[in-house]
Amino acid sequence: MAHWGVLRAQTPIGDHMIPGRPQWLPTRTLLSPDQSGTAGGTSRSYSVKLIKRVVMVGVLMVVTTLSLLCAPTPTPLETPADLLGFVTEISPIGVGGIIGQISVESHADKIVSKFVITIDDGTLVFRQHDNNLHPAGFEALESKQWLKVWFAGPVVESFPVQGTAGQIVLVE
Repeated sequence: MAHWGVLRAQTPIGDHMIPGRPQWLPTRTLLSPDQSGTAGGTSRSYSVKLIKRVVMVGVLMVVTTLSLLCAPTPTPLETPADLLGFVTEISPIGVGGIIGQISVESHADKIVSKFVITIDDGTLVFRQHDNNLHPAGFEALESKQWLKVWFAGPVVESFPVQGTAGQIVLVE
């Protein structure tokens, strides 16, 4: 810790003589750590470094907060869903941008159709609650859960039908 020294000296009062007072008056001069020799200047450079670090941490916190607040929130698609069905199997993958695959059955028009749907990094997953959509993730999927699916691009017309989901809405 730096200690600022005080140098006591006498200073002339000038050409004006005040009767009854000495010609030299004591004064005080504040000495920095470099001048007093108590800290050798290291305390000041340490303080400057500490202040710079505190300022940098503060700036990083502000930038991080602003980036999180300004991050785009996923916007649900407004078009009708390509598929309404329920989950029969969930297979996490986690390789090459593919989060996982789900098997889905649809009973539209009394015809049972089966689908294998790939969920990748670009797939938006929402949970519907009281007609409001809330962001969700792959881990929110459960077996026998009803969902709506929007495909991202073409599907392979095989049995089961295969495609990549652009959006999934979990229906409650």
